[in-house]
Amino acid sequence: MYRIAFVSRDVFPFPPFSGLGAYVNATAGVLAADAEVTILTSDRHEELYDRLCAESSPDLPEDVRFAFVHEPAAEEAEDYFGTGQLWSARAFEKLKELYPDGGLDIAEFPDYRGEGAVTVQARNTLDPGLRNTLVCIRVHTSDEIRNLLNGRVSSEVGARVACDLERYALAHADRVLWPGGDVVEAYRRYYGGAVAQTERVRPAARLTPARARRKTPDARIRLLYVGRLERRKGVQNLCRALTGLDRDDWRLTLAGGDTPTAPLASSMLA
Repeated sequence: MYRIAFVSRDVFPFPPFSGLGAYVNATAGVLAADAEVTILTSDRHEELYDRLCAESSPDLPEDVRFAFVHEPAAEEAEDYFGTGQLWSARAFEKLKELYPDGGLDIAEFPDYRGEGAVTVQARNTLDPGLRNTLVCIRVHTSDEIRNLLNGRVSSEVGARVACDLERYALAHADRVLWPGGDVVEAYRRYYGGAVAQTERVRPAARLTPARARRKTPDARIRLLYVGRLERRKGVQNLCRALTGLDRDDWRLTLAGGDTPTAPLASSMLA
C-alpha cells in the first residue's frame, strides 16, 4: 500500500478556510480508500482537531491520520530566514520522525509560501531519510504570483524570503503537479523556465450524480461566484463585463470575503 503525506498549514476544516485547504481535505479523503494517508499541518489546529474527533465530525476525512508540526515563534527563528523557513525545516524533521525507514512514497506540498523548500533541499542533497520518497509540489498559486496579480509585490524581507522558498521548491522538486490548462506554461513564463519536471495530475474528487437543471421563475441566467473578492480572481472584470451588456436577463451573486485589492488598495466589496 502506498504511503502518502500532504503537508500544508492550510487544511479544511481549520480556519481560515481556503480552496487550498479544501483540496487537501478532499484529496486525502479520496486517496485514503487505497493508500495510507497522513495530513501534516500546524499544531495551532490540534485543539480543534481533538474536539472534532470527539464529536465524530464529518468534516474530517475518514481513515486519514493527522500529525502536527510545532508553529514557530519569531524569537525561535533567529538562526533562520524567518518563521517560514523554520516551519519548513520542522515539517521535514516531522516527516523523518513519522517514517524512519527511508521515507514514505509521496510527500506533497503546496507551492504557496514554499513550505516544502527544506524537504526539497534534503531530497536533492540525498538525505537518507527521504531515499524512498518522491517530493512533489502542487501548484495552487504561489504567494509571489498571487501578489503580482493583485498589483503589488512587497520588497519587505519576509515577503522576499517566502518568494525565494517558493522558487527553490518549484525549481528543484522531484515533480511539480498541475491540474491542466495554461498553468504550467504561465509558471514557466513568469519564472523564466525554472520549474522542475511537471506531471499533470487532476485533483481527486468524489463524483456525485448531476441534478437536473431547474429554470428560475423569471427565466434569468443565474451566475454564482464563490471565492474571495480579489483582483487576481477577476471579480471586477466579471462585474464590468456583465454590467456592460445591453441585456438584463441575468443575475450575479458574489459569495466571498472582501480584500483590499481594488485600486489604491481599497475594498473590493466597496
